[in-house]
Amino acid sequence: MNETQTVLQLLRDRIEASADHVAVRHKAEGVWTDVTWGEVNASTDRIAAAVARAGIEFGERVAILSDSRVEWFSCDIAILKAGAVTVPVYSSDTAERSAYILEDSGSRMVFVEHPGQVAKLLSVFERLEGMLRIVCFDERVTLEEPDEEGRSELTLAGVLGGPGSELVCSFEEFCGTAELDATGRALIEERRVALHSESLCTIVYTSGTTGPPKGVVLTHGNFVFEAQSASISLPFQPGDLQLLYLPMAHIFGKIMMFASVEIGVPVAFAESIPKLMENMAEVRPTFFGSVPRIYEKVYTNVMASVKEATGLKRAIFDWSMAVGWERATALMAGRSPGAFCEWRFRLAKKLVFGKLHEKLGGRIRFLITAGAPLSRDVAQFFHSAGLYLLEGYGLTETTAATHVTRIGKTRLGAVGQPLVGVEVRIADDGEVLVRGKNIMRGYHGNPEATAEVIDADGWFHTGDIGTIDGEGFLSITDRKKDIIVTAGGKNVSPQNIENAIKGSPYVSQVAVYGDRRKFLTALITLDEESVTAYARANGVTGEGLAELSRSPRIQALVEGEVERINEGLPSYETIKCFSILERDFSIESGELTPSLKLRRRIVIDKHQAVLDAFYDEKY
Repeated sequence: MNETQTVLQLLRDRIEASADHVAVRHKAEGVWTDVTWGEVNASTDRIAAAVARAGIEFGERVAILSDSRVEWFSCDIAILKAGAVTVPVYSSDTAERSAYILEDSGSRMVFVEHPGQVAKLLSVFERLEGMLRIVCFDERVTLEEPDEEGRSELTLAGVLGGPGSELVCSFEEFCGTAELDATGRALIEERRVALHSESLCTIVYTSGTTGPPKGVVLTHGNFVFEAQSASISLPFQPGDLQLLYLPMAHIFGKIMMFASVEIGVPVAFAESIPKLMENMAEVRPTFFGSVPRIYEKVYTNVMASVKEATGLKRAIFDWSMAVGWERATALMAGRSPGAFCEWRFRLAKKLVFGKLHEKLGGRIRFLITAGAPLSRDVAQFFHSAGLYLLEGYGLTETTAATHVTRIGKTRLGAVGQPLVGVEVRIADDGEVLVRGKNIMRGYHGNPEATAEVIDADGWFHTGDIGTIDGEGFLSITDRKKDIIVTAGGKNVSPQNIENAIKGSPYVSQVAVYGDRRKFLTALITLDEESVTAYARANGVTGEGLAELSRSPRIQALVEGEVERINEGLPSYETIKCFSILERDFSIESGELTPSLKLRRRIVIDKHQAVLDAFYDEKY
């Protein structure tokens, strides 16, 4: 890897090589619009000058509270050009959590997506000491659900009037339309040359599955190392196009964007998760990154249809899966499947898998999954369908990936080999330790917490339990803090059981419980689409998840799915009792992180009475 020091040097190199090439695509007024690298450079210069002129000094913090979109990327680069530090905030974060992040980071300015986010910040404005500007991308928004005042349509002017309103302006007003003058250009250049590899780049706040979020301090050098390592490890090639829906407030989304800067691959920003499949068909990407939940949903939808198939239709599906898996096992090991196998797979694709490929745009060369464990069944399904699924492993504290599977070097159940330049070892207690230039500087304002995870030799203690085989493939067993020790002294990894049960098309989420208990129990939520379809097809009465969850037929259906999983588990890992909850877990309720990981402690605390009842003497 070369001696590039900062993210801005990555960008400058890309602009010099590809000024007239497409950098990003986004939908504007219903039409996909291309923006070149040269245009990105010009627009980010103008925004950077505005940030500096607003009073932001070198090294100060500027936040972005928005879903991923072209303005997110532009403002991120502009903040860095102004010599400042980006602080991402999830659009789904509550007012309280947003205020905590802005307060803890000392953010002096914030870019927000729409008037609803402005209203959220103004409701906690008394906590935003030193705030200079609140800049709003869109001046009008239609909310998915009415706000606390019952409003569905919001305008920027309509949410103003209270304390802090004088600091709010539109994005167009803030940036202006005039070309950057010599003074502004000189200011940006002065700040650019002051940056180096150890300069702060971003403070990313962890999702906080337990306790308040911690600010992970990442440097320019961290991101340069990670972007360059990813470009070496992943199979990018000329002509590729990435579709990005991941929140850039999450380290996975952010590094997918910076990797595209490094390699020069254009990025199309998805409009939203509900429009993801529609956007897939429109932009026809060649690769795509996602947390496992999206792949799980695709898998369960397909398998729900398969369960209804009989006779010849089911036989064709089973044959196609067998052929696909035969081909996949060869490709995963770096071997040729052979001409006869390829001929049979082409037939299988025509008969079965072609529709799935078309739904994903028809050009996918590979998929990437990270952010949470992926079940073996889901991974095997995608590989068998001819959709090569690369699994990555890492944390916010490691600037995203430390490991990734490669084409021709893939093993189900493993998260791959280390990235170039990353060291890894297993501690005596089984914890995965990593070291390299991608390790965070520390937790913002929290040296005690930093010392707990980075030891004197520079090893970062991930909190994950894992094993490494003879060829360097890492397998993650569970989170160290999530390991269940039963009353009988057996160690159980709840995520493995949860992922197995979530393989059912009728199940959305699972939380396994049983630490220091005689046996394991579980909380289960229903997949609304699949369960509703089953109910209609089988004459089950009831509307919505609440009613269906109480139906004896649905309870028997889920019990059968749990029993099927239990049959393949040792007795101490089987689920003896479970409860079907009346609604799914959600980000808004605090039960899931923005990357859709289970906040186990919160879920258990909310339903402790239900869980305790399982352990009454009658059981």
